[in-house]
Amino acid sequence: MNSHKTDSLQKLPQEELQLLLVRYTLRAFPAVNPDTSAKSFDEVFFLRHARTLLAMCCFVTESSPEIRRAAQHAASSAREYEPFKLQTATSIAIKSAADALLLKDAKKKKQKAIKTIELIPFSDFHAQAQRDLDTIRKTSTSVIIFDRPLWTHPVEIMDPYQPLPFPDLEEVVLQLGFWQDWYKGFLDGKPLDWELQRRVALIDDAIWEAGPEAVAKEIECIRAKFELEQEIAALKEQLSAQQQISTRNPQIGDNGGPPLDGPAAKAFKKDLVLIWSDIEELESELSKPEPSPPVLKRIAQSFSEIALRIAAYCGTTLDTIVKEGAKTIGKGAGGLIVAEYVKPGTVEAVAKAIGKYLSTHAN
Repeated sequence: MNSHKTDSLQKLPQEELQLLLVRYTLRAFPAVNPDTSAKSFDEVFFLRHARTLLAMCCFVTESSPEIRRAAQHAASSAREYEPFKLQTATSIAIKSAADALLLKDAKKKKQKAIKTIELIPFSDFHAQAQRDLDTIRKTSTSVIIFDRPLWTHPVEIMDPYQPLPFPDLEEVVLQLGFWQDWYKGFLDGKPLDWELQRRVALIDDAIWEAGPEAVAKEIECIRAKFELEQEIAALKEQLSAQQQISTRNPQIGDNGGPPLDGPAAKAFKKDLVLIWSDIEELESELSKPEPSPPVLKRIAQSFSEIALRIAAYCGTTLDTIVKEGAKTIGKGAGGLIVAEYVKPGTVEAVAKAIGKYLSTHAN
């Protein structure tokens, strides 16, 4: 990097420089493997540097004490593992970038960041940097910059910059599959949910040190629980919307008489109460250090049965959404009005997510 570019970096505020540094390091990340031959992939070498970069990404979006400690431990672990003393420019840059972010002295932090940026060899990186800076200055939150693809144009990445050149081995795909999704998210400008990334970054050191298989298993468990929580949240949102529309649109007879209360309406209302009850029990169980598999199985079974009944009320399959704004169900047996928010498949999705969660925690 010439002196003009270095001077330009010197003028940047600390936060902007840190974001720029992480974006540069992400672009260099595919070259982290010390040997680009598909037959010689060092999973531990890759994993320790991937962990460091993950923690760095989380740190610039949430500089909490927990994330700082995670980044410090990750960088320390990456420094300690240098098989055969081999390093790549990327691995050096990742560790240097972590140091730059974690230094407490502002002046030293800035100088370290600039020197690290100069380590990363890219012919097109000045143009990318300017685009990053333009994005940073137009937004009020650091997360927004990660919603932009890493490259402004398709890049034909040749060795050693081939994205994550994993060998075609089932066990490696299983162990490192999360990292493929994680990195592709940044490439496409669609990063994985930051809460999910944060949970992975905060995995205990002992698990990281146990190796790729242990880490993969823990990530699988974290993702399953996170996805289950997302399904629960989606169902709660739909139930709340159903309650609101029912309040706004009371179900009355065609002649404006008292509310209709036929068998279908009564059954549906009862199932709504059961769903809320199951959700409360499920959330309570998931908050425990060791949720009970029998309890979770029972709740999953309840959700599946309720989903079938709701589908029967609606006259739809589990995966069909009731549309048309609002639809009268069981016209001759209760006049039940169900809003378009009712999605029987969402109830079943919670049951399936519970099953997936249980499978990841099975011995």
